[in-house]
Amino acid sequence: MAGAAPISDREAQILAALGAHLTNAQIATRLHLSVRTVESHVSSLLRKLGAPDRRVLADLAPALTERRQPAEAIAGLPAQWTSFVGRAAELVETAAALEGARLVTLLGPGGVGKTRLAAEAGRAVGERFRNGGAFVELVPVSADFVVPAVAAAFGVTGRAGQRLDDDLVEHLAPRSALLILDNCEHLLGPVADLGARLLAACPHVTVLTSSRERIGLPGERIVLVPPLSVVAQDGDAVPEAVRLFLERAYGAGAARPDDLADAVELCSGLDGMPLAIELAAARAGSLGAAGLRAGLADRLRLLAGGRSADERHRSLRAVLDWSHSLLDDDERQMLRRLAAFAGSFDLSAVTEVAADGDAAVAVDLLGRLGDKSLVAYQPAPVGRWRLLETVRSYALDRLVASGEQAAVQDRHLVWATGTAGRLEGQLAADEDWQAEFDVVADDLRAALGSSRNRAGAAMAVRLGMSLGHLAFGHRFVEEAVGHYEQTAELAPDPATAALAMLRAAEVCQAEVNTGGAFDRLLRAAELAAEGGDAALEADCLARAVVAANRFPAGIQDDIPHERLTELLDAAHTVAPSDARVVAQLSQAAAWNASGEKLTVDPELADQALALARASDDPTLVSAALDAVISGHLTAGRLRAAHRLARERMDMLDELPRHVPAAAVEITDTLHMANEQALAAGELPIALRDMRKAQDDDVMAVLPFNASSKLMLSLALTGEFAQARSVGELVWSGWLAAGSPTARWMAPALLGCALAHGLCGDADTARTWQQRAQAVMGGFDLLTHRNSAGFAVFTVGRLAMHAGRFGDGFAATAPFAVGPGEWYTADNRWYYDAYGAAVHAELGVLAERPDAAEILAAVAPVGEESRWAAACLERAHGRLTGDAQHLTRSVELWTAIDARFERACTLLLLPDRAVEGRAELAAIGAVPPVG
Repeated sequence: MAGAAPISDREAQILAALGAHLTNAQIATRLHLSVRTVESHVSSLLRKLGAPDRRVLADLAPALTERRQPAEAIAGLPAQWTSFVGRAAELVETAAALEGARLVTLLGPGGVGKTRLAAEAGRAVGERFRNGGAFVELVPVSADFVVPAVAAAFGVTGRAGQRLDDDLVEHLAPRSALLILDNCEHLLGPVADLGARLLAACPHVTVLTSSRERIGLPGERIVLVPPLSVVAQDGDAVPEAVRLFLERAYGAGAARPDDLADAVELCSGLDGMPLAIELAAARAGSLGAAGLRAGLADRLRLLAGGRSADERHRSLRAVLDWSHSLLDDDERQMLRRLAAFAGSFDLSAVTEVAADGDAAVAVDLLGRLGDKSLVAYQPAPVGRWRLLETVRSYALDRLVASGEQAAVQDRHLVWATGTAGRLEGQLAADEDWQAEFDVVADDLRAALGSSRNRAGAAMAVRLGMSLGHLAFGHRFVEEAVGHYEQTAELAPDPATAALAMLRAAEVCQAEVNTGGAFDRLLRAAELAAEGGDAALEADCLARAVVAANRFPAGIQDDIPHERLTELLDAAHTVAPSDARVVAQLSQAAAWNASGEKLTVDPELADQALALARASDDPTLVSAALDAVISGHLTAGRLRAAHRLARERMDMLDELPRHVPAAAVEITDTLHMANEQALAAGELPIALRDMRKAQDDDVMAVLPFNASSKLMLSLALTGEFAQARSVGELVWSGWLAAGSPTARWMAPALLGCALAHGLCGDADTARTWQQRAQAVMGGFDLLTHRNSAGFAVFTVGRLAMHAGRFGDGFAATAPFAVGPGEWYTADNRWYYDAYGAAVHAELGVLAERPDAAEILAAVAPVGEESRWAAACLERAHGRLTGDAQHLTRSVELWTAIDARFERACTLLLLPDRAVEGRAELAAIGAVPPVG
C-alpha cells in the first residue's frame, strides 16, 4: 500500500461507501453509477491498495478519505426551485459517460429537459473535479462571444497582446474542472473550436454540452435525451411524464385525480416533452387534467408562419400557442415584451422595458407569468428572471406580430444605455461593477447590435462608447476595439465617429499594436476633417506621428520619415490654438525632428514638457517626460534618465487605469523605468519594479512583456534558475500570441542566454541567442540599435567566461570608447554601457598593450552605470594587480546585488576564493576559465 498510486475522487467516494458497509447496488444508487461500474472500481481498489477483500478496504477507508480535500463547486449551476423528476437512467448514463470520455453531449430536441439534466449531472459528478467548474448558458450568447462568456464564468480577464482563448487555456491547463455548455445548437462552430482547444491543451478538463445537434469533435460521447416515458417502466406504478405532470399540477393547486387516465392521455398528447408538460400543469388547478386535454385537442398543429418548422417541435409549439391564448391581455403583452431581453433580467429592467415604468405592474405580471411556468426565477446572487429558450422564441414571434417590436427595442436600447453608463461610472469611481457587467453584458451587446437604425444613433453611440470602455476595463481588448469601431459606424456624424475611432486607436496602442493604432488614428483624422473638428484632426495626426516614432517595435513595416513629416505638416496646417493640441504637436515635433525612430530633439522635448505641464493633463505630462528621458539617453546621460523615470513612476497614481490613453502610459512607465534602472546599473530597483509590475492589472494587457523585463533583471542579478524558468513562460507566451515582431524582447531573451551559458550550457545559450534573433522582425540582432548593445555584451561576456578573451575583445569592438567619445557615436542605446565596459575588461584579459588607454577612455561610462563602474574597477584590479581595486569591485557588485559577478571577482582575491566558489555553486554557475 505504501507505493500505491493516489486514489481518484470517484475512488474516494467508493471507499467512503465501503466504509459505511454499503452493498454494490446501494453504492450504485447513491453515486448514480451502474452496478458493473461499481464492481470495476472495487476490483481496481483491491489491486491498487493490495487489500485481500472488501472488509480490509472498508477498514482502510477512513484513513484514506479523511486526507482528501473537498472539490471546489461548479459555478453558475441553475438554482433548484423544483424537484427533479425521472431521468434516473439518463443521469446514470451521463455520469458514466463523463467518467470514460472528456466530451459528452446531451442530445435531444428543444424542451426535452437537457438543461436540467446537465445541471443535475454537474451536481452528481462535481466532486470528481478538484477545481470545480462552470455552467455556461449559451442561449443569449452570439458566435463572437462564446470565449468571453466562458472566460467570465471562470473569472478569466483578457490581456492585450494575447488572445482571450489563450488566457482561458492558460488558466485551465493545470486544473481539474468540468465545463458545462448549455444550449449549443446555434453555436456549433465556435463551441467546437473552443472545445477542441480546451481538450487538446487542458488534459484534466472535461466538457459536457447540451445541444440539438452533435458538436462533431472526435471522441464525442453522445447521451440521447428522449422525451419522458408515458409508459410505466421497470415496475413503476406511474410513468415519468405523468409523475412530472402530477407533481407540478399539485404545486399549482390541482386536486389529486382518482383516475390517472386523463393525465396519461395528456402527457402522451404532449409527446412526453417536459417543458410542454410543465406549461400545461401550470393551469391544472383551474382546468383539471380533463380540461387541459380538451383545450389541447385542436391545438396540436404547427404554428402558421412559425420559425420552427421541424416536425419534432410541433406539439411543443402547440402547447405554447394554447398557453398564450389563456393569458390575459396584459400578461400577453408582458410576455412578448420580455422577449427583448437576450439574457436574464431584474425588476428594474423589466419595469423600464416592458412595464411602461410601473414597478408594481412589473412585479404583478412577473409573478403571474412565473406561476404559469413561462418565466423562471433565479434567486441568487440577486433576484433575476429569464425566459426559457423556446418560450422566448415564441414570445419574440408574438412581439414581431404585434407591431410594437421597434418601440420595445427602443426602450431596451434606452435601458441598456443607462445601465452601461451607470456601470461605466462605477468603473471610473473604482467601485464594484464587473459582476453586474458579466450578467448584463449579452443584453448590452444585443442592444448595440440591434441599434443600426439612424433614429437611435445618438443613443447607440452612447451605448457603444460605454461598452468599449467597460470591455477595456474588463481587459477584453479585442472586444473593446470592436465596440468602438462599431460605434464609429453607427455615429450620426463624422466628428462623433472620429472620437470613437480615436478610442479604438488608444486601445490598440495600449497593447503596443502601433500598426493598428496608426491606421485608426489616420482614419479618425479623416473623419474629424469631414466633421469640421480641426482640433481633433490635428490631435489625431500628431498622435500618429508620436506613435510611429515612439513605439516603432509595435509596427510590422517601418513608416518612412517623409510620410510622418507630411502628417505633421498637415496637423500644423489645421491646428487651432487649443493648449492640449499645441502640447501634442510639440511632442510630435520633438519625436520627428531627427528622422530616427526612438530619438528626440532634446530642446524640443523640453519645450513639449513645459507645454504639457501647462495643459494640466497627467497623461500628456507622462508622455512628455518620456520624450525628455529619451533625449537624456541619446546623450548618454543614463543617470539623469533614471532620475526622471522615477518621477514618472511617482505619477502613476494620477493616471486613470481604466482609460486606454492612460493605460499605455502606465505600461510604458513601468517598462521604461525598468530599462532605465538597468541602463544605470540599478539592478535592485529594476528587479523590485518588475516584481511589482507582475501584479498590476494594466500590465495584464502585455503579460509576456512584463515577464520579459523581469527575466533580464533576474539574469543580471545572478538569479539564473528563476531567469530560465521565466524565460520559458515568456517564449511560450510570445509563440501563443502569434510570434509578433517584438524587438524590445531581444535583450531579455539574451539574458536567458546568459543564464544558461554562465551555468555551463553553451548549446542552450546559443538556442536563446537564436530566439532573440527571431523576435527582431528581420532586423539584425547584432547591429539594430534596440538590441546591439546587449547582444554584443552577451557574446563578449560568454567569451570572457569561456576564456576566449581575444574573440570577446574583437566581438565587442563596436562598443569601444575612444577619448571623449562616450555616447557621441551613432545609434547608442540603453544597454551600451554593458558592452563598452566588458570590452575594456576583455582588453585587459587579452593583454592588449593599449589596455590602460582603453580603461581611461571608458571611465565616463562608469559614472553613468553602476554595473559598468563595478566592471571597470575589476578590470583595473586585473591590470594593476592591486587588490584594493578588486575589493572595491566586490563592494560595488554587492551594492547592486550582482551575485554572479561578485562571486567571479572574489575568485581573484586569494583569501576569498573559497567564498567565491561557494557562491557560484549556490547559484548553479560554473567557475570561469582562466
